[in-house]
Amino acid sequence: MKNSADVSPRFTCRVVRGGLSLFGDTSRSVPRGAGASHVAACEDCRKFFGSINQFELALKRDATHLNHGPTLGLEQRIVRAVNLSTPEPQSLAARHISFTLAGVAACAGLTLLFLQQQSPPPRPATPSNPIIAADNVWTLLKPSADALLSGDPLQLEVDAVVSDARSAVRFLERNFLPSPLEPLGSNG
Repeated sequence: MKNSADVSPRFTCRVVRGGLSLFGDTSRSVPRGAGASHVAACEDCRKFFGSINQFELALKRDATHLNHGPTLGLEQRIVRAVNLSTPEPQSLAARHISFTLAGVAACAGLTLLFLQQQSPPPRPATPSNPIIAADNVWTLLKPSADALLSGDPLQLEVDAVVSDARSAVRFLERNFLPSPLEPLGSNG
């Protein structure tokens, strides 16, 4: 359904009116801004901005006539509402109890931290103690310092990288490459 030109403004007029209303200076009879040249050439837009200026002047005139100032007792009601909304201060004894509890909690935390730092490290497994916990297995397999220093460090690093690459290729081969097809008659 097509609207008549009298009822609905053109698209250009709507864009200019919206842009000037938001970002332009419409305080004068002829607005200034990005769409001012359109307003100067378009009679409908001049009427639109003229009616806005008349409406704004009427609002300002009515606002000055109706301004009687604040109502009586407004300040007292605001102060009373603020006083009612603020919590009552704690007594001196209640504040001392809360500080004491916070101090006791801090002392307990520091004591536990100190005791944890002072506890002896777990004993490593020895031949006389054959039971090995699962988390200590890897600590027993560490190479000695002599073993690390006796070989060429660059060669050890290259061997480690090659070993990691081989295991990565095997993993990818097992998990992502298709398995070879077996003949259909091999199951029986």
